[in-house]
Amino acid sequence: FGILEFFSTSIQEPDEQLLTELDVLGRQIGLLAERRRIEMSQKEIVAEFECQMTAIDKTQAVIEFMLDGTVLTANKNFLRMMGYAPEEILGKHHGMFCEPGIVESQEYQDFWAKLNRGEFDAGVYRRVDKGGETVWVQATYNPIVDPWGQPYKVLKLATDITSQKVLEEALKSR
Repeated sequence: FGILEFFSTSIQEPDEQLLTELDVLGRQIGLLAERRRIEMSQKEIVAEFECQMTAIDKTQAVIEFMLDGTVLTANKNFLRMMGYAPEEILGKHHGMFCEPGIVESQEYQDFWAKLNRGEFDAGVYRRVDKGGETVWVQATYNPIVDPWGQPYKVLKLATDITSQKVLEEALKSR
């Protein structure tokens, strides 16, 4: 019956109720389409983030700290570089990787205060591995912030440059 009327050649008055229902249906379809677009965008963002993290994990020594310097996590590259097993460092303080006396210094205290303010730090750092040997790293300490902009942990990305530093020192001593 409705189909015949739809294709009828006679001019009829618009059915206001039908127009209202079609308008509501159209809006709902539009909202569903927008939701689908957003969901796909979010999936793409998550997938890209995961790929980036995988690439970083493959090439960098990565360690995470609480704002007080307590070790939260470390990847295999970091553990291999420093000669530790995870259980030897998790829950311990960053100071275990520093030379004696450094942790008590004002410079070290200022370093952690800076990170706690949400400011990153980058440079070349002299660290000590499990065997007491010097390890030189090119690194960044990156405060990670919550949705309100407050730092809640620190992510360190590092590259071992010990061989370069040894070579530099050998060339200087010539």
